[in-house]
Amino acid sequence: MELVKPNIPAQLLDKVKSAEQCGYMKTPECAKIKYELDLALRKSKVLFNDVSEIVVLITALGSFEGIK
Repeated sequence: MELVKPNIPAQLLDKVKSAEQCGYMKTPECAKIKYELDLALRKSKVLFNDVSEIVVLITALGSFEGIK
């Protein structure tokens, strides 16, 4: 989440904070907050394509370190 926070519009930051405090998917209420945040991000046409490449590289490096 720290990678995508700089790209989130200011009007959605309060929803992001409430989703973080709730624990994202720990309870059905939290899942509803996360779902509403996801819908709001899609309506705002916020894309995280650049972040997915970074996550893939970090995962690959982590698995490589695990093999050593």
